[in-house]
Amino acid sequence: MHFSACNFIVRITAPIILLCSPTLRADLVVNEDLGTLQEGTVSLNHNTKLGANNSDEYSRFGSHVYGNEIVFRFAIENRLLLDLTSVSLTGDHDFFLLNSLSTEVNNDGLRFATGTVGEVVLDDLPPETESFGFLEPGIYYLSADSYDETAADFSINLSLSRPVPLDQQSAIPLGRIAATNTPFSIDTVGSVFDTELGVWNKDGVLIASNDDLDADSLQSRIDFSGLEAGTYYIGLGPYNTEYYSDFIAIAQDDDESGGYQLNYPNGNIDGILKANELLFFSFEIEGTTPPVAQSLRISNISRNIDGSIKIIFNSAPEKFYAVDISDDLVNWLELDDSVKSTGSRTSFIHSTPDLASPTLFYRVREP
Repeated sequence: MHFSACNFIVRITAPIILLCSPTLRADLVVNEDLGTLQEGTVSLNHNTKLGANNSDEYSRFGSHVYGNEIVFRFAIENRLLLDLTSVSLTGDHDFFLLNSLSTEVNNDGLRFATGTVGEVVLDDLPPETESFGFLEPGIYYLSADSYDETAADFSINLSLSRPVPLDQQSAIPLGRIAATNTPFSIDTVGSVFDTELGVWNKDGVLIASNDDLDADSLQSRIDFSGLEAGTYYIGLGPYNTEYYSDFIAIAQDDDESGGYQLNYPNGNIDGILKANELLFFSFEIEGTTPPVAQSLRISNISRNIDGSIKIIFNSAPEKFYAVDISDDLVNWLELDDSVKSTGSRTSFIHSTPDLASPTLFYRVREP
């Protein structure tokens, strides 16, 4: 009889006793302990050929078998944003953020890291920066693993910073959009890029977020069964925007941008979202009856980075409006008399304002 992977002891005066060892597991090993990190930048230099090969993959369903890895340990005591920037790379490296050193063996007999919480793939020439996102206080491990056999020296910078909360005072007001405890939804259907939505209450608690409204759409939608009376805030960002409590949102994609449309009960608002930009809106929930169309008035005026002026005003569907300008509230110049309504909110861009004038006044009227 053959006993595989077992030790056996035979005694003349006793029965045969079989002692089977458990399956061996090779966990990741820390090469360098960085201690407790604060805000700032840490430079790391190492060579993956000097490391062990204790993890073949970083997911139970990983599609690539990695080589030798170098593992760094660090701790943070505050909520911080972690970015990684390549300085120089020999070969092809990928970087994995872990919350443990444990590994397990999958059905193919390959070891995978069970604590993977983030991944950064650097495919462009240095310097290239990617983000692991927002980290809560705790202990983390960074595994620099070799994607190919030639991967060796690497030099990277880890940057930790405190994200700046969105300014509630800068939010574009949408007014009262629903009655207390009444079902409603908000969505970005009609936008021309991949969107993500987040919603906070007045205390900064993130109460909902959404990437894609269904499997066939890149637009976003959040359905509410009803909200208590109060002020709420909407964040509208591009693909790969992460939303957190305390009015923190991190837009990490450099490519998604373009025309957006935000739809809500009895209205919508549209405009242009730039790369790495996040738009911030506020709305009110109050009363026991659905809101009705508001009277004609300008609700927000802002200056864009190119010097143009954006005007948002209450409107009624299927109507046209005129926009006038004045520098003394006496003499008015008509800018446009055929601005078509886009719902209960309409925007108008004055692309060539007189920047030398100390004061400009705008009015909206029905022609």
